[in-house]
Amino acid sequence: MPVLSQKAKLVYFDVPKVACTTIKSFFWYLDTGKQITKPKGITRWIRKLLNQTGIHDREGYQTLSFVRAGDIPAGFDTVTVVRDPIFRFHSAWKNKANQEIFTRRRESRDLWLEDVPTNPSFGEYIDYFSTYRMVSRAVRMHTYPYSWHLGPQLDAFNHVFELENLAEFQAFLSKRLGYEVTFPKQNTASLAGRDSTLTTAQRDKLRTITSQDYEWLGDRYSFDRSYERFEARMKSAISIGSKNRIQVAPSN
Repeated sequence: MPVLSQKAKLVYFDVPKVACTTIKSFFWYLDTGKQITKPKGITRWIRKLLNQTGIHDREGYQTLSFVRAGDIPAGFDTVTVVRDPIFRFHSAWKNKANQEIFTRRRESRDLWLEDVPTNPSFGEYIDYFSTYRMVSRAVRMHTYPYSWHLGPQLDAFNHVFELENLAEFQAFLSKRLGYEVTFPKQNTASLAGRDSTLTTAQRDKLRTITSQDYEWLGDRYSFDRSYERFEARMKSAISIGSKNRIQVAPSN
C-alpha cells in the first residue's frame, strides 16, 4: 500500500529492502509529528513474538501489492525508490534468512523438514531459494519482484530515485518542503560469520533469479556490471574482517 503524505503532496510506493523503513518513518513523522520508537522490555519481546515491526503495522503504511494501491488523489505526485537487484536480494538474505529470524518466526522446523540450512550462506540461500520463499513469509515479502510492488512499468511514476543516489531524493524533498531533509538509517545487518562467496553455478542462478527485475528496470542497472561491483565489495568486506580479527599467538 502506498504512503499518502498530505504535507508533501506525494504518494510514496515502497519496496522492501530499498530503505522503505527509513522513508516510511520520515513520512510518518512529517504527517503526524511523532517519532517511531522501538518498544523496550516485555513490550518489545511480545511484539517480536507477534512479528510486529513498528512502522509497517500502521494503517496506511503496510506493504501491499500494487493492485491494492487504490486511486491517486488529484494534485498528488507518485514517487518511488529503486535499488540494484543483486544488492536488494543480498540484503534480504542478510536480514531475513538467518537462524534468529527463522526461530522467532517458528519456521526453523519446517526448513529442517525440507532439509535446508537454517542459517544459510548466500550461496546456499540461492541454491534453495524456492524452498526459503515457500516456507518463510519474511523471505517472500522481501523478494517479490519490483512489478509486484510498483506495477507494470516504472515510467508511470512521476518521480523515480535510486537508492545508490539517495541524496537526490533528499534534495527533491528538501526543495518540495522548503527545508533540508536528511534520512536517519533505520535497519542495519552485519555479515559477521556469514559467507557471501558464490560458485559459478550460483552466480548463474542469481542471474536467473534477478533477471525479471533487471529487465523491468530497463537500462538503470546491468547484471554483469553489478556483479563485478558486488564481488569487489564482498572481497573488501572479507579483507576488513581479517584485519580486525584478534591474532592469538600459538601455544608452545
